[in-house]
Amino acid sequence: MTAASAGRAHLSWERFAAGFADGRSIRRVVPGSPYLEYFYEAEGPRIGLRVGVEAGLRPPGLATTAVKTSLVNDRGGHLLEVSTHESALFREFHDLAGTIVDRIRIGGVPADAAFELAVQAWEALLARPRGLGVEERIGLLGELHFLTALAADLGWQTALEAWKAGAGEEHDFGLPVGDVEVKTTLAERRRHQVSGLDQLEPSLGRPLWVVSIQYTRGGAAGRTTAEHIADVSSTVKDAAPASSAPLAAKLAERGWLTDYAELPDDRWILRTEPVAFRVDDGFPRLTPALFAALPPEIRERVDGVDYRIDLTDLTPAVPLTGLFGADGQGASA
Repeated sequence: MTAASAGRAHLSWERFAAGFADGRSIRRVVPGSPYLEYFYEAEGPRIGLRVGVEAGLRPPGLATTAVKTSLVNDRGGHLLEVSTHESALFREFHDLAGTIVDRIRIGGVPADAAFELAVQAWEALLARPRGLGVEERIGLLGELHFLTALAADLGWQTALEAWKAGAGEEHDFGLPVGDVEVKTTLAERRRHQVSGLDQLEPSLGRPLWVVSIQYTRGGAAGRTTAEHIADVSSTVKDAAPASSAPLAAKLAERGWLTDYAELPDDRWILRTEPVAFRVDDGFPRLTPALFAALPPEIRERVDGVDYRIDLTDLTPAVPLTGLFGADGQGASA
């Protein structure tokens, strides 16, 4: 059965997102005529849809700066392009692009008309609570996973006191014996994004661990972000009622609003068992010291540093269980 015969021609989000999970730019062509292409540009990043059109067509206007339309000349033809740089909108934007593809490929609607028909639905989407983007959601899930593991060892009060919950600090958790940075990814390898030179720099006199957590979409299995938060909240309410209010405050600081529970979300499951790494001289990272060693004429031309690290098969790695035990002593490297 073809996609068209099943009433669908668009590329599924799972197949599209899997293509750029490792940070590469991609182009995915939808078979048929006119020319239709999904694309992801890692520089930005940006996702979008390009449709072959006649020369001289005016791109439809959108009453938002989150999404842009334009005409481009590529591969010897004129293409109508719609795209967004806002990663929080990537999944919803893909659904919009799928609507356009199906109307053109299955419904036979002209490209300009298909775009116009999608504008009203898109603007209605932007008018509702937008929620957290995919990376923000799995980042929050990762921190909650570690928070729960930490509470099993040290109790909910100490665990919540340790959680900085996106307070603008370099590290996610601060404990008497050291700091923890939680990194999550949807990739098959333990590839993680690092923001800035200080994120993996231990504070003076304090050890630093990186906790690596891999998630994948579970289909009918697993839990949505809202379900996971509800489960953690219920556990805290039963086990440590006095910590319920601090948990709610931390979630709000982390960017979670109760209204987001009504928004669509995937179900998430762990791809592998989470592990922790001690950040030492053998850990892959860029540091302020390395940057300072560059010639001044080079340093002054570097306007920010973001990079990826691959921790796949890196040793030594330790499980989360007992990383910070009841005695308060961190696991050794």
